[in-house]
Amino acid sequence: MKTSSLGCLALCLVLSGSILGQSDHRGVASNLHRIDYRDLGFWPQNLIEASSSKITSLITDPERGLILGATSGPRSHLFCFSPTHDHVRPLGYLPKGKGVRKALALGSDRMLYAGTGKDMTLEAQISAAWGGEMGSDHIHKKMWMDLQAEYEGYAEGRIYRFNPERWMEMTYHADQEAEVEDLGVPVEGEGIYCMISSHDGTKLYGVSYPRGYFFIFDLASGESSTLGPIWDEVIYAGPKKGERSLPGALILDEKGRCYFSVDRGHLSRYNPESGEIEKLDIILPGEFYLFHSETEVYHPVVESWTRGTDGSLFGGTNDGFLFRFFPEEDRLINLGKARITRRIRTLTTGEDGSIWGTAGEDRIGCTFFNYDPVEGSYQHLGHIAVDRSPYYSWYPHRFGASTTGLDGTVYLGESDRKGHLYFVLPVASRNLTPHIQDSISEKDSSEQ
Repeated sequence: MKTSSLGCLALCLVLSGSILGQSDHRGVASNLHRIDYRDLGFWPQNLIEASSSKITSLITDPERGLILGATSGPRSHLFCFSPTHDHVRPLGYLPKGKGVRKALALGSDRMLYAGTGKDMTLEAQISAAWGGEMGSDHIHKKMWMDLQAEYEGYAEGRIYRFNPERWMEMTYHADQEAEVEDLGVPVEGEGIYCMISSHDGTKLYGVSYPRGYFFIFDLASGESSTLGPIWDEVIYAGPKKGERSLPGALILDEKGRCYFSVDRGHLSRYNPESGEIEKLDIILPGEFYLFHSETEVYHPVVESWTRGTDGSLFGGTNDGFLFRFFPEEDRLINLGKARITRRIRTLTTGEDGSIWGTAGEDRIGCTFFNYDPVEGSYQHLGHIAVDRSPYYSWYPHRFGASTTGLDGTVYLGESDRKGHLYFVLPVASRNLTPHIQDSISEKDSSEQ
């Protein structure tokens, strides 16, 4: 195979003991990963402005094959990537709210639902007052007071409905408002931290920020109900300082039960049959203890989820641990850490059933990894970079969302200023279906 057929790949990886960040990739074609990115629109017509282009939500439309996303910043924009057309089309900005943080969902009506809040990629605004008079735990208490004051009178944690069929019909400019329907505020005075649709697509489940209510929003009636607050302990376990430690993502099992983490690292779920929260006797893996209220508190939280091909659930924690949970057995297996630093930022399941994720804190660049559930092994793939010099190149540091397309392509949303939509095309001969293997073999023969 000619090197040119693989593009100017610049992913510094170590795969099966072979370093792939070299000019000549002959002989390792079965393990190559092809990577590229797309801008969020076209300059100067409709390119989403850099400050508002941090991608914090992605979802795959299973019927249309579209990759739908949302950004955070001074404005929160919707956008769509069509693999068929091979470009990103901005769909306008949402009227209120500055971020959609892992809060995109598709309903049974095939509509897209976006839950808004503040831009959670920013550092928290902490007042100069020391608060030492509050006792030994004065830092957490003062941060909590500041956070509640920041949300006083807040009314932008809203749910919007958008029809994805309109993505081809509308030509949006960069400063155009999205054609959405405002469904209102599910929890007064709160932003939406994460959100997912119910098993039948008729309801939305979500977690509010900062007080931590679990809400159920009925799409037919437009009515919202809340449980909680579920999270009683106000803790800032990090690694993002100044952000209260609430579950960063939700997931459903095959029975439609919704899973999330609660105080002191317990795994819990919302059971729609009983309408109640069930706290499981299961503790998430982690290694950090916090000095809080004169006691040591163990407080890992789930940052990301993905469902395995066998119905098991894979979760990533703020401490950087990957775990596997079997809902039918209420059994959790600690799979260890993909890298030494904290935080599993994104997870998605590949076409072959392997797990793709990004890991790392804000202060250092994220790295890409793969976990094989069959072999029980990790491949740490290193930092992602694209170099198509002299045409374009970019080296991302942080990612805020991921999803897998219908063709097995892994999509990653860059959550830095001037974010891009990255896509990774995994090529592993042991996992390819016969017709894909045949097409690659034919292409290789024609290029020799």
